[in-house]
Formats: sequence, structure tokens, C-alpha cells
Amino acid sequence: MPVENMQKRKRILLVEDSRLTAMVVAGLLNKNGYETETAVTGEEAVQKISGGSLPDLVLMDIELAGEMDGIDAARRILKSRDIPVVFLTANTSGEIIDKIKEVKAYGFVLKDTDKAALLSTVEMALKLHEANTHARMFERLFENSLNELYIFHPKSLKYVAVNRAARKNLGYTIEELNTMIPLDLKPEFDIESFQKILNPLVSGEQEQVLFNTVHRRKDGSLYPVEINLQLFDYGGEKLCLALVVDLTERRAMEEELKEKKTTLSAIMGSVRDAIVMLDGQGNVIFWNPAAEQLFGYSREEILGKDLHRLVVPDECLYQAYNKAFKHFQLTGEGKAVGKTMELKTKHKDGRELDVELSLSALRFRNAWHAVGIVRDISERKQAQEELENSRKQYLELAENAPIGILKCDREGNIIYVNQKTLEMLGSPSIEETKKINLLTFPLLVRYGLSRKLEECLQNNKPGTYEMNYESKWGKKVWLRVHIKPQVDRNTVIGAQIIIDDITERKQLEEVNRRKEERFRLMLEGIPNPAWLVSRKRRILAQNKAASALFGTKVGDYCWERVLGGGNLPDEYRKAYEKKGSPLPGTKCYFCRGDEALAGNEPLNSEVELGGNIWDMWWIPLGEDVYLHYATDVTRYKKIEEELRQLSVTDVLTNAYNRRYFTQKLEEEIERAKRADRKFSLIILDIDRFKSINDRFGHNAGDLVLKSIAELIKNRIRKIDTLARWGGEEFVILLPDTTVKNAARLAEELRESLSQMDIPGVGHVTASFGVAGYCPGDMVDTLVNKADNMMYEAKAAGRNCVRYMNECE
Repeated sequence: MPVENMQKRKRILLVEDSRLTAMVVAGLLNKNGYETETAVTGEEAVQKISGGSLPDLVLMDIELAGEMDGIDAARRILKSRDIPVVFLTANTSGEIIDKIKEVKAYGFVLKDTDKAALLSTVEMALKLHEANTHARMFERLFENSLNELYIFHPKSLKYVAVNRAARKNLGYTIEELNTMIPLDLKPEFDIESFQKILNPLVSGEQEQVLFNTVHRRKDGSLYPVEINLQLFDYGGEKLCLALVVDLTERRAMEEELKEKKTTLSAIMGSVRDAIVMLDGQGNVIFWNPAAEQLFGYSREEILGKDLHRLVVPDECLYQAYNKAFKHFQLTGEGKAVGKTMELKTKHKDGRELDVELSLSALRFRNAWHAVGIVRDISERKQAQEELENSRKQYLELAENAPIGILKCDREGNIIYVNQKTLEMLGSPSIEETKKINLLTFPLLVRYGLSRKLEECLQNNKPGTYEMNYESKWGKKVWLRVHIKPQVDRNTVIGAQIIIDDITERKQLEEVNRRKEERFRLMLEGIPNPAWLVSRKRRILAQNKAASALFGTKVGDYCWERVLGGGNLPDEYRKAYEKKGSPLPGTKCYFCRGDEALAGNEPLNSEVELGGNIWDMWWIPLGEDVYLHYATDVTRYKKIEEELRQLSVTDVLTNAYNRRYFTQKLEEEIERAKRADRKFSLIILDIDRFKSINDRFGHNAGDLVLKSIAELIKNRIRKIDTLARWGGEEFVILLPDTTVKNAARLAEELRESLSQMDIPGVGHVTASFGVAGYCPGDMVDTLVNKADNMMYEAKAAGRNCVRYMNECE
């Protein structure tokens, strides 16, 4: 059963470990117009799909050889790719069917089924996948449309769907719109007037209704819209589709149209290319200054004239142009329309010009007009001649180049070889060398060059290869071979091969390798992690401690450990190696080596890696190498931090102490001065705290203080600062907070505190004073204002909040 022409190019990946079954099924598919590629294991199928061009369908055997069966392979494929999968199976047990359903396959085919059933299943799977794709596409088109789209019931007016553009412009969420109707957005309409607009649609008198109105956003702002209403059937129900175009920009564009016309005229007059427009009779109706300069005719001389008669070089060409233009007058079509071509024209003074013409058709006032853009290409022609001369010079230079240059065709036959190549390969003559086929010559096959060349030709990708070459004439060299495929009209026609003698470099690398080995033995005597690193941050040697603690390897570039665990993609590795440093924004704890080498002095810094703090040293050992070693100082840093915390916090409540709070308050005052920002202060004093100590003991008093501090810390922001100001007094610094908002917070804290039940004590209360920063305030004046407000709260009966209006 052959498939339709449009399906003949469909590609199918057949995954089957039985060669006989794969051959039979592939033959059937190929015979019926499909392109077939095979894989033997699930792992191979996953690799093909993740690394190459995608097939249109996967025909997958369930029971496959290897660790991955067909179900697992399909699950991995569908996790990353939207490709229909059809299973081949000889087992239709309930367990197998459940697994097929689980991976959402497009069906299965029994291995012993007839050919027609197999082809039918494949074709239906392709069509179903295409239908699903279209359904998702139309859903995305609705949601992602740049215009606002609404679907609602014409009777209840309830919204069914509202797309992203509408929600964004209106400012409503989809949940809010689900409770609304169109009248909520259209202040100009009531239910009766809107029903009058809908009635012609509902009755079938009109297929669509178009009108202008305004929409009201959530914030109350209005914007003009054009609305196109249409009815459509969905699931046996009539729904109304509203296509809404925001006219805000259109109105602005209409206002700008006059200015744009003026601007366009100025641009047309200033462009360097000649722009010419001919009316339906072939007469010039537009002629810009560049055309005047190119052809020599002024606007007054050319407007209304037959352009072809003036600029076509000879009579025969004029007759051909004239005939073509008559056809253009009737149809707006012609061989030159929509194309760019080169031709010769005539200047007013008689000189012939080489020009490039781009011609387009414009329908205007029921007649076809021609618009031409003409460019003088005399300089380009001259450049082409110079390019040809350059090509000849290149061939001359290639003959005397210090590197080997070869060219071969697609079959590997040598078509060009320079003298340097003969010297490197030890070949006696050009004629002898041209007899070599690069793909089959035994010596090159043995060294792997033939395989590399064939790979580059097949994949149309350049490649580089190194080989320790000994020619049949006895010459021994290290060669670096760069292969670049040559392409003509998207087809590989051969390759250019550049050969460089790198024997000296290889010898130097061997010397460096031995040197690095000596370095490695030296580093093993250092107990701390230690490396020898080059200026380009390549690890030359390291000891066991460095490898065990940091996971680095000799040959790694240092930033690889930071960016990718040593598994950077090749393109990143090459870019970093060429640049000699990591990209901006990356971190590398080796990267102060240049500073050490430049100053020829040891450098030291601390970095945090893997949760530990390391003391890093860089010590220059030469012009391009430095010793880098690390010492774990985590324990000492923790002790320093603990001491710092003890110096700024209150031991009992873990709130900040008065000295630290005063420092923070000074910093906030300076910030407020610079940025003209507001902030506020809250002071609270526990009511009758002395009686609590007298009645319940000092331990109970301490519990009260700790409980209150914990309550406040759980309520305030991270940017706020809580401190114990005195015995039973606390103070809170609130950056970017007005007095009124600070007073609300104080009231909330007062209420929460009064409701808190403290074990062994019961309920306690506190009096709150609030003040805001005003220009000119210092630490003492601001604290005094808040303190005075707190004493007013005490005087007012305690357990209340008093605040001072901002800067009154």
C-alpha cells in the first residue's frame, strides 16, 4: 500500500536486534516510500536521536539486546523529543500493554502481522502525531497571539478563554476574568446595548460585527480598541470569538504619518542608490538626487519622459525592453521583477555604465508601476578583476609557501600539491605525488590520515590530525594536518589540506614532559595541597593531597574545576586556552598567578571552597610557572567569627547589643542623608518588669526578656535590626519605613506580646515609642524622640503605642 507523495520523504528509525526482521521491515518501508535508518540496541537509538537529525517516527522492538529494552529507550527518547513511537512486539500480555500505554506510544504492531497492517499503523501514527502537533500549534497561536483574543458565551456572557496579550494589557489574572463578563471591560455599554450588537450574529443575519469602543484596565485606565465579533461552533455549542486590536499605537501612528511621509521623502532624497519609479506608461514619475548623479539627467529633464529611450545603449535592446514593459503593464509580471540583475546603461554624456538593478512592481491607482533601485557597480567589477588577479597571486605564493598545501577531489585524487609538501612527505616529484590517492594509499591508511580525510568529506566539517610520519622514502617527521572541505553549491567537491612540520614542537613537548615529571616528584614532598601551574592556568604537576582534596588532574585548566568539574565542552576549552584566562563572571582560585609572576613576589589570599576556607599562596618559580599551595584555615576562621558575634550581641537574648546598634544607626543616618530616604525607630519598655523579678525571680525575668526578643525577631524583616538597649528596653531600627508603618508594626507587636503566655509568669505588656528620622537628626536626638514617645505611652497607662508625626 504505497503512501502519498507528501509522505515519501518521511524518515523512520527502525530499532530491531534481529537482522532478518530489520531487513524485512526496512525493505517494506523503503519500498513504500519511506527513508529508513536502523539501530540494533536501545542505547544506539537514544544516541542517534540525541546526536543527529530527528526521524519522523520510531519503530521500536520492545525486547532488545543490551541493558536498555524498547520501553526504556522510548521513555528516554520521549522525555526530550516529540517523536511518535510505534512498538514491534511478539508479546501482547497485559503487562506489555500497560507499559506501552505508560510511555504514551502511538500504538503497536505484532511482528507476525501482515504488511498492510504494519504500513497502516505507521501511516496512522504519523497522521495522528501531525494532528496533535497542529492542535498544540493552534492552542499556542491563540495564547501567543499579539492581538487580544476573548471567547465567551453569547447568552451568559461568561468568559471561556482569554489569551495572554489580553490579560497582560488589562492587568487581570485568568482567575479574575473567569468571574467577569465583557461589560466589566466596556464602560460605554450596558446589557441592552451590547445585546443589540450580538443579535445580528446570534440570528445569523451577519457573520461578523465590527465596532470601536474603549476597554477599561484593572487600574481604571482606558484605551481605544477595535473589536471583531464572530460566532463559531464548539462541541455543539455556539461561542463568540472577539478579536480585539489595541488602537493606541494606531492612533499615534496616524498622528505620525504626516511626519513619516516627510521623513521618507528626505530619506529617498539622501540615499546613495538611484531610486526610480515609472508609471503605467513607462514614464518617470520619481527621480531622486542619486539618480540625477548616476545618469546625469536632472528631475526637470527626466520627469514624464520614457526612461528606456534615454538610458538603453542600443536600439535592439530598447525594443526588447519595450516589449517586456508592455507585458508588465498588463500583468505586473516580468522576468526581471523581484530579481536583481546586472546590465549596462547609458549616461547623458554617452558613457556606458555597469549597474545593478533591483526591480519591483507596485499596483497604484489601478495601474502597475515599476520601482527600480539602481546601483553603480563599476567599482565592484573592478574589484572582481582584482580578485581574479589575487587568485593567481595566491597560486604563486602557494608554490613558495613555508607550509605544505594540497588539494584533492571528492574521491581523494590529488589535483594540486606545492613544493613544500614534497619535502615534508619525502616525495621525489609532483608527478609521483599526484599518483597517490589520499583515501587508499597504504602508507596514509596506516597512519590514519585517510580515515580522517574521509570523515571530513562525509560530514563537511574541517578536522585536524597529527601523525608521526615516515614516508616510503625514509623521511621521519611529526606532521600536523588540517583538512578543510571545499564546497560548491552545497556539495562537497574535495578538500584543501594544509601540512605543517611540528617536529621541533613535539621534541620541545617531550622536554617539557620530563621537566613536569621532575616537578611532580618535588611536589610530593609538600604535605599541603600543592600544584605547579603555567601562566595559562594549566596544571603542570600536583601532589597527592591536591588530587585527593580538590579533584584536579594534571593537564586540566584550573577554571575547569570551577565551571564544569573538568568536563568543559571542547569549544569552551579552546576559547579559554587561546585567551589564557577564564571568561568574565567566572571564578578561579588559581587566577592570581599572573600578579605573582608580574611582581616576582609571593601573593596570598583566602577563598571559600567546598564549605571550607583555604589560605592560598602563589610563589613564582620562573617566567611562566608558579607554585600554588593551600592551607585549610576553616577552624581558625570559625573561631574569629564566634568572637565577632560575641562582641556585637547580647548574651541573654541573642539580640544585638547597644554598641553595635549605635553603629548601625549611624550608618543608616548617613545613608538617609545621601539618598534622601526615610527610616524609623521603635523603643519598647516592659511594663512593671521590676515587679516580675520581685515576684517570680530573676530567672523568670530572663525568660521574659528572651521570649520577647524571640517574638520580635520572628516578626521583623531581615533588613531590620533588633537590639537590647537597656535592662528591660529593646530598640528596633526599620530602614525605608515611614512613622505610620512603624507605628502599625509596633501596635502589632504590642498586641502579640500581650497575648503571649510566658510559662511561670503569664501575660506581660510593654509600652512602645515610635519616631522617624528627620534631616538634622543625630543618634542621640533620634533616640530621645522615640524614648519620649515611649514615656508618653507609660504616662497614658502603659500597654500602648505613641508616635511622633514625621518631622512635625
